[in-house]
Amino acid sequence: MSIPARRSARERKRNPKYATVAWDKDTIRTLRASSESSGSSPEQDFVAEEGDSAEIIQENDHFAVSEDDAFSTRSASSQTSEAAVSNEDFDNDDDHNSSGDDDEHNTQIKSRSKPPRTRATDPLITNDNASTAHSRGVARDIPKSAPKESVYHDTYGPCMDDLAHVLQARDTWLKGRDITIPSRKTLSEAARFSAQNSDLSSSDVEAPFLDDHIFKSLTDRQSLQNISNEYLQNRYLANEQRPHLAFMGPYGEEQKFDLAHGASFDFGKVWRKQVGDPQSYHNGWILNLGEKVQSVSWAPSNTPDQYLAVACRSTSTQRGSSPEQNPGAPAFSASSPYPSNIQIWKFTTKETRFPGLYTLDMTQRPTLAMVIATDWGENHQIIWHPRENLTNLQEHAHVNGAEFCGILGILSSDGCARLISISILSDASRSQPVNVRALGAGYEIPPPKGTIFTTFSFATPSDIILGATDGSIHLFDLTESTHHNEPPASFLSYALHSTYVIAVRAASPSPLAHFVSSVSASGDLVLVDLRSPEQDQISIHRSCFPNRDLVYSPLTRSFITALDRAGNTHIDSGTSTYIMCYHLRQFHVSHRVAKMPDYGGTATALAASPWHPCILASNARGTVVATNFLRKVLPQTRKDLPKAKSTTGAYLQKICEYDWRPLTEDELREVGIELSHADRAKFDGPPQNLYHGRDVRPGASRFSEGFKPERIHVGHPTGTRKELAKLQELGAAEATFEDEQAVTVMEWNVNRHCAGLVALGWGSGLLRVQDLAHDLE
Repeated sequence: MSIPARRSARERKRNPKYATVAWDKDTIRTLRASSESSGSSPEQDFVAEEGDSAEIIQENDHFAVSEDDAFSTRSASSQTSEAAVSNEDFDNDDDHNSSGDDDEHNTQIKSRSKPPRTRATDPLITNDNASTAHSRGVARDIPKSAPKESVYHDTYGPCMDDLAHVLQARDTWLKGRDITIPSRKTLSEAARFSAQNSDLSSSDVEAPFLDDHIFKSLTDRQSLQNISNEYLQNRYLANEQRPHLAFMGPYGEEQKFDLAHGASFDFGKVWRKQVGDPQSYHNGWILNLGEKVQSVSWAPSNTPDQYLAVACRSTSTQRGSSPEQNPGAPAFSASSPYPSNIQIWKFTTKETRFPGLYTLDMTQRPTLAMVIATDWGENHQIIWHPRENLTNLQEHAHVNGAEFCGILGILSSDGCARLISISILSDASRSQPVNVRALGAGYEIPPPKGTIFTTFSFATPSDIILGATDGSIHLFDLTESTHHNEPPASFLSYALHSTYVIAVRAASPSPLAHFVSSVSASGDLVLVDLRSPEQDQISIHRSCFPNRDLVYSPLTRSFITALDRAGNTHIDSGTSTYIMCYHLRQFHVSHRVAKMPDYGGTATALAASPWHPCILASNARGTVVATNFLRKVLPQTRKDLPKAKSTTGAYLQKICEYDWRPLTEDELREVGIELSHADRAKFDGPPQNLYHGRDVRPGASRFSEGFKPERIHVGHPTGTRKELAKLQELGAAEATFEDEQAVTVMEWNVNRHCAGLVALGWGSGLLRVQDLAHDLE
C-alpha cells in the first residue's frame, strides 16, 4: 500500500515572472480555438481548477445567480465542485454588496486566492449552458441588516414579473382605511390600475360561456331528473322544523327575532337609527338552513346576480336510510349512498358610487334558485370551476334563455369526486326553485383501490388536484376527457404524505400553478413542484393539530394557514392560535400574521381573496376576525420601525362574536314544538355517532358587533417577573364549546366587482352573507 505524499499547507501562488512565458498572441489564439472550455487565458484570468468554491455573482445590488445555479451550470459544462459556500458568506454579501477582499475570503474558505469574478469573465456565466440553469429555492436566512432591495429580491423574486404584484399591492393596500377590511375606494383604484396594465383587455378577449368544451361535454354526459317539491322535502331536505331565535342589535338594545326554517332576515334593520338611513354598514342577510353548513362556494359571474352554492350536513334520518358498509373507520372508507342535497342561492346586487363595484341590494330578498338532490353520501366539499377571464363586468347574451351557467365540483363521502354542469333558466314568474336529482354526473372520478379522496382543488381551469387517505395526491386533466369522451384519467400520482391529506391548494390564480401545498393529518405542511415532485419539495413538521383550511394569496405569492396551540407543549399565554404565512420562495420561513383571541378554541376556518389582502379567520368560539396581512409580512428596515409603530402597524378587528345555546322547554313551547322523551334523550344525551355528531338542536343565537381594530401583538409577552407570573397558566388546556357555536366555513366572493361580499356559516345552520367593504376614509 502506497503511503500518501505529504503536502505542504502553505498556500500556493503563481509566479508572474513565469506564468506567461512562451505565451505569445498567436499561441493563445490557437489554444482558444481548439479548446472546448469557455474559460479565459491565464493572461486574463486564472484557470478554474477542480476544488474551486462556488461564488456569488451580483448584479444591480442583488444576486443574479445563486449557488444552485452555479452548481447546475458547472455540472452542465463538465466541471466539478466539492466546496460549498457557507451561510456566513451569503450574509457577508448581503451586508456589504461585495464579494469581500482576498484575506477575508481566505479566512472563510480554504481555496486558491482569486479576484472576484464578473459576468463578463466568469466561465460559468458565459457558457452556453447557463440558460438552462435553475434554482430550487432560496434556503438561507436573510440578515436583518440587509438592504430592503435585496430582501425583496430574495423573498419574492429578482425579476420584474415577480415583483410587480407585490409592489403594486404595497403601494395600494397600505392606506389607513384598509387596515383590516377593504374599502370600496381602494378596490376601485386597484381594479382601475389592473385594467390599465393588463396585457389582455376586455375588448380583445371574450370570456368563455357556453362554447366551453368542458361544459358541453359535461352537459352531454350527465343525467339530471326533475323531481317534485314534496319528494324533495321528504327524502333530501331536513324536513324537521327547526326554528331559531336570534338576538341582534347594539349592545344593551338587542332585539329578538324568530327565524323559520329556510327563511332569510335582513339584520341591518336593527342597526338603522331611522327608516331609510343609507349610512349603515351592518347590512346583510342571515339564513336559517337547519343543519350544519359544510361548504360554501361563490360562482364566477360577470353579472349583478351572485350565486352561492351551499352544502349542509345530512341528518341522522337520512344517514339511517342506507346502512353503513364500513362502520369501523368512516373517515378512511367509503360511506353508503345515503341522500343529501346542494342548494344554490341567488343574491341580487346593485351599483355603488364607485365605478365597477357592486353591493348587496337589500330591497330584494335572496332566493333559492336550485336544489340538487344527490345520493352520494355526505357532500364534504363543493367548489365552482374557475373562469379566470371573467374579471370585468360586461353583459353576455343569454344563450338558450340561460340566466346562469357554471361547472360545480363535488367531493362526497363515498370517496368519489364529480363534476356537473349547472344551467339556471331566466324565468321572472318562477316562485319555486328548480328541483333536480343527479342520477349521473358528467365526470365521475373514482379513487384508487384501497383509498378514498378527501379533498380537492382546481389548479387551473383544466386541471384538478385531489388528495387521498393514503397521503397521495392525484392530478387530472379535464381537457383529455373532452377529446376522448371518457372520464378523466390521472396523469400524475405521487405519495406526498404518509397519512390522510386534510387540505390541498395550488398556487393559483397565478402563473405558478405547478406549485402545490398540502396539509396532512399529522400536521405536516408540504410544498411540491409538480414538474419534479421527487426532487423539488420541502416539508415542514409542525407540532399542532391539522387545519383543513389552506389558502393562497397571489398578491405576495404566499400560502396562509393556522398554527394551532393545542399541539404546542408550551404553557404560557403566548402560545395561542396564530395565522401563519409561508412565502413561495421562502417556504421554510414562517411569518406570524395574526394572533387569535385567547381561550377561543381552535381555528376552524380561513378565507383569503384574490383581489385584496384582507383575510378572515374564525375559531370554535364563533368569533370572526379580519386583518390586512400585508402590514405584517412586507419587508421593513430599521428606518421603517418608528413609522410602523405609529402609522403602518398591523391591526386585528372582530367582525362579529357569536353565542349559541339550546332552547329551554318553555321557549320550545313558545315556538310550538313539543319534544317527546325520545327526542329529549336524542338532543340532551351523548351523540350516537361520534364521527357525524348529533343533529342540530333548536337553539338561540346572539350576534355582537361594532368592535374597533386593535393592534396585533404576535410576540411573547414581556414584563416583569410578577407580571409574567400572572399570565402563566397552570397547565396546557383548551377551551371547548358547543358544536353549533363554531364557525364552519368562510368564503370571499371571487368576482372583482363584488370583492367585498363574504359568506359565513356556523354549525347551528345559520348562514350570514354581508358586504364588508366600506366607504370610510
